[in-house]
Parts: sequence; C-alpha cells; structure tokens
Amino acid sequence: MFKTERPANAWRCRTTDSPRLIWTTGRICVRAGIGENTTFRRFETFEAHRLNTFFGFTLPVCPLGLDDLFFCKTQSYSIFFVYIKISTHTQTFYINLNILNYLEKVVICVIVDWLIVGAGFTGATLAERIASQLDQKVLLVDRRDHIGGNSYDCYNEEGILIHKYGSHTFHTNSSMVWNYLSRFTEWRHYFHNVLAVVDGKKVPVPFNLNSIYALFPQKYAEKLEELLIQHYGYGVKVPILKLRESASGDLIFLADYIYKKVFYHYTLKHWELNPEELDPSVTARVPVYISRDNRYFQDTYQGIPKHSYATLFSRMLNHPNIRVLLNTDYREIIGDIKFKRMIYTGPIDAFFDYKHGTLPYRSLRFDFDTLNQEYFQEAGTINYTNEYEFTRILETKHLTGQISPKTTITYVYPQQHNQQNEPYYPIPRAENRLLYNLYLKEAEQIKDKVLFAGRLADYKYYNMDQAVARALTLFKEIAEKRS
Repeated sequence: MFKTERPANAWRCRTTDSPRLIWTTGRICVRAGIGENTTFRRFETFEAHRLNTFFGFTLPVCPLGLDDLFFCKTQSYSIFFVYIKISTHTQTFYINLNILNYLEKVVICVIVDWLIVGAGFTGATLAERIASQLDQKVLLVDRRDHIGGNSYDCYNEEGILIHKYGSHTFHTNSSMVWNYLSRFTEWRHYFHNVLAVVDGKKVPVPFNLNSIYALFPQKYAEKLEELLIQHYGYGVKVPILKLRESASGDLIFLADYIYKKVFYHYTLKHWELNPEELDPSVTARVPVYISRDNRYFQDTYQGIPKHSYATLFSRMLNHPNIRVLLNTDYREIIGDIKFKRMIYTGPIDAFFDYKHGTLPYRSLRFDFDTLNQEYFQEAGTINYTNEYEFTRILETKHLTGQISPKTTITYVYPQQHNQQNEPYYPIPRAENRLLYNLYLKEAEQIKDKVLFAGRLADYKYYNMDQAVARALTLFKEIAEKRS
C-alpha cells in the first residue's frame, strides 16, 4: 500500500505536464485520476484523516508537505498506479493512491487565496502578478484542455505550428505591456500584412493609397490621392462611415466603392449586420489609411513570441504559488475550493445564470488544411470580402517564420454563437450595452468577493495587449487595497 522508495517506473507529474495537480496548505489534498495519459477528466479526492484507518496509524494532518505526484503505467498501458510522495518531519514515503477505488466517500478541501477562472491573457497575467508580487496562492481553472485562451498555439500532426483560434499578432503602443511580457518571451519581430481580394486583385488592407493605385488607372488614382490628402491630410486614418458622410465630388465615388467592395459584404458575413447597425468603433478598427504604409498595425511594438504563445503562458504560470486545473468547469469544483476571492474572466451573463437575458456573441469555425507546398499565399491573412462563405484564409508560417516544405492554412467561417461553440466577439450595439449594464450592477454588489475582467466578463472586444493592460491595472488596484 505504501513504499519507502520511489517506484522505479514512476515519473514525476509537473505542472507543465499535467496542470490538474492541485495542492493545499496544511493538509494532504490531491486529485488523482485513472486514464490513458496525464490529462485526467475523472478524479478521486482524499484528505489525510480519511486514510488513517486504512494505514493503521495516524498521519499528522499538520504540518505535512505534499511534494509531488508520480505515475506508473502497467504493462497494458490502460491502468495507472498513482503514488503520492509524502514528507513529514521524520520520514518520506510513497502511498499508492489506487486504494481510493475502495473508498465509499471521499472528501476534498483545497485552500487557496485566489480562484481565477479563465487561463487566457487576463487570467494568466493576474495569476502571475498575484503569485509573484503578493506571494499568495492561486488556483487557475479553465474548461478547455490548454492554457492561453484564444491565443493558444500548438504543433499539428505535420509539425506545423498553428494558431488554433485564428492568427494572433501581438502589437501594442504600451511599453509597460511589452516589457512585462518580455520577461517571459523573446520576440520574433514581425509586421503583419493583410491583403483583400477586390475585383479579382489582392490589395493591401487597411485600404490605402497603394490599394487605390492597384485598382484604378494611374491618372485617376493620382487625382484621388490628391483629393484625399487635400481634404484629410497624409498619414491620417479615416473611418469608412466618416468618409462617406464627409466626401464630396470624386471622393463620394471612392467612399462608396470602398464601402461596397471592402466593408459592406465582409461586415455582413462576419456580423450578420450592416456596418451602420454596429457601434462606429467596429468599422473604425479598419479605417481608410491615407498612406503608403502596408502594415496592418502601426503600433510601436509588434511581434510573435519566439517560442510560441504556449511557451509564453507556461513561463508566466511557472510559479510555486500557481496551480492550473484544466478540462474543468469551475462550477463543478467551486464547492470543494476554499478561497478568499475570485477573479472571473468568462461570460458575465453565464456567471449570473442569464437572469437578465443572454448577451449575444459572434463565433467562428476554423477549418485547417495542410498542403504539400512551402507556402500557399502571399501574406499571413487574405480577406475574401465578397466571395465565398469564409471571410479569410490564414497561413501561420508567415507569422512564425517556421521553415518546412509543408504549410497549413486556415479557413475562417463566421457563425452564430450557441452552446456548442465559443463566444469570440461581443456584438457592440447600444441595446447589448444596456443589457450588459444590468449585469455590471450585479457584479458591483459582490465586488468584495468576485472581480470581473476580460473580454467576456467586460463584454468588450480586447486586443491581446488590451487584455494584459486591463489585468495589470486591476492588479494594481488589488495591491493598493491590500497595502
């Protein structure tokens, strides 16, 4: 039942191998499972005092240190013998946790300072700051089987590093955010370029002066350029709806052309709404750029984590005060967790059981295709504004710089959000903001116990840097109140 030496065929389960490892202070409390790999979906739980009668002697409940879990496969590879290494003041021994199969009832008592729901940029940043700066215990829970949220990347079966939830180029004007993340990654400096298929030609997006020259005769393009600079200035970004409202003469034609060919059908595919039905901030995200700059972003800092986003997140969460629990809905375990405060980054309407109604989102479907050729297209993203049901084709190798004779492309299909897919985009309309405000009032009433932050909790679209900045700002407030 227990051994005085580590089993010969055992391997240690570290946080990076199986984030389902949970620890507590002052008593033994472990989650272990039976499965075919180290990512377990079913768990057994115990406390030291529940095992006293099993061992025939009393295990000290406190102090007692939980060092690690070890797993031993049988020859059939279908059953695990799970051992826990226990260190007391006088001895170290290993207990075979398969005895849990014979317990009629098990008890759990996990004690942490913070329970954080969601392992994306917001949750991970807050977990790292709280653990490293406040020296407090954090349990980070995510219902997916990986950390990193929508920024997660991984290698597919062909060895190509893919962005599982669409291409993610990190960009920011904030030195605070850039310097913070640079503690956990080196950067591959990269400027993102996006092309859009307009009248059969691939032109830069945001629509700029180079786009005009690619689509119109030389003399007419020169005239349009002169009029744009005369009316708005050079290097200026003009939202398409503002351009349509203020244009005159030949610029009316240009504004209507860009609206129809670049914005209207693309917006309709993505949102199932006309541009005018959305908050102006949506179309302002991709303005008409009176410039020759083909970069999609003009931020001061731009790049891709050199060793992947997954590595970046693993380094952020590699702290003795942080444990991560994946494949788990926090509601399934919240009754088993003793915590002082919670940070929730999921959908705020779901937290309150949709008592005021459901906040609408748009979702996406990603279809991957690996091709036996080095590259498929000229840029990391090509938008199909008018053709096909998908909105764009992505090719991550442009972003990562990976060298391979093969490539993987991603077709992105917008779709309605339902219980079977992921909520990606809060839909920015006035009536949705009013509904969100009802939930915000609910959140205010429990702010001493639960804090809400992140794209889904704030019902606001955040770029990655904005999610990090939101988390750093919230942490500053937490730290100031603590002091």
